[in-house]
Amino acid sequence: MLCASFIVMQTHVVPLVGIELFTVAAVAGQTAISLWVDRVGLAGGIKSVISKRRVIAAIIKVGDVLVAAWGRFVTSDFSILAITLAVFAGSFFGV
Repeated sequence: MLCASFIVMQTHVVPLVGIELFTVAAVAGQTAISLWVDRVGLAGGIKSVISKRRVIAAIIKVGDVLVAAWGRFVTSDFSILAITLAVFAGSFFGV
């Protein structure tokens, strides 16, 4: 169900902002939700504390994807709503 929502969001957002920006936003959503899933032990695993080290690692991960796609961004197609939907799609997929 949640994966289907990712595909639906992708279908609507990619034509608006491009695949590169969608990928960066989706990875950011997946990374953020993974910290929360580990914190509450949602997957049946051990609950983990969200430490500075894990937050910095998450920021570096999103930064890596951003740098990899930086040269292909089209800034004229930037839409805050579309980016927000992409982040939510990534977080749905991350659960």
